[in-house]
Amino acid sequence: MARRAWSEVEEEILLTNLTSLVDQGVWQGKIKKWKRDYFYLDAILQIPGFGWNPNENKLVVQNDVWNEFVRVSNFEFV
Repeated sequence: MARRAWSEVEEEILLTNLTSLVDQGVWQGKIKKWKRDYFYLDAILQIPGFGWNPNENKLVVQNDVWNEFVRVSNFEFV
């Protein structure tokens, strides 16, 4: 399948709209949330027994490891 290139008009419309969203501060909240979520995920992946399945893009952990984690932590689930 051939790749489609953006026309100059499409690029200009995209840049104008993205600039407008940035100027309105729409992205600040999303970036802050992504950073927080990444911080939590990175911390959890440092705990023995936790892993990442790159094929399914999800956290993997045995039930007993998870249950112990929940029991001893005050981790807030959002």
